[in-house]
Amino acid sequence: MAKPLFSIVIPTYNRQELVPYAIESVIQQTFDDYEIIVCDNFSTDDTPQVVSQFKDSRIKYIRTPQHYVIADNWEYSRTQVEGHLVLMLSDDDALVSTALEHFYQEFKQHNSEFMFVEIAEYRDNGFPGPERNICDCPRFSGSSRILSADEFLNPLFSFKEDHFNMHPSGFVFAKTIGNLVASRSSRFFQTGS
Repeated sequence: MAKPLFSIVIPTYNRQELVPYAIESVIQQTFDDYEIIVCDNFSTDDTPQVVSQFKDSRIKYIRTPQHYVIADNWEYSRTQVEGHLVLMLSDDDALVSTALEHFYQEFKQHNSEFMFVEIAEYRDNGFPGPERNICDCPRFSGSSRILSADEFLNPLFSFKEDHFNMHPSGFVFAKTIGNLVASRSSRFFQTGS
């Protein structure tokens, strides 16, 4: 069996009520060369049963051997992917139906190994601060551009407000990049310690 182009990883923990929406948003994609890996971070709710209700052979359910901090769960799940390109989709997020198609087009046109997008964000009533119950939805321009390493990395590591939004659900990276970073620093997703 051929390996999929995309591995969509959905790390989850006790989100039985939300994770089905994330899964469904991937199943509804207009581009279908993908696998979905639901990485259950040792949930104590009915997450395993909820995921098992999806009868799609592209869905792979894995469970961590113990409960991990978020970065460790992401790192564990990243090592389970088969696809060339990896997207980490938070269990409380969803993809628009053409997301993978657009990523594929950019990958094909530019042979991109790292891509990111502006994301729409809704902060529900439980969000602390004045941004609660607000939706930020940037206009989709349909255009793309190539960034130099300096153009991307300098703002990112300057800790300024004007850096790129690097929400995990908004970027795709090549599995080889993840493995390369992990080989040099012991892991791709770093912890705060």
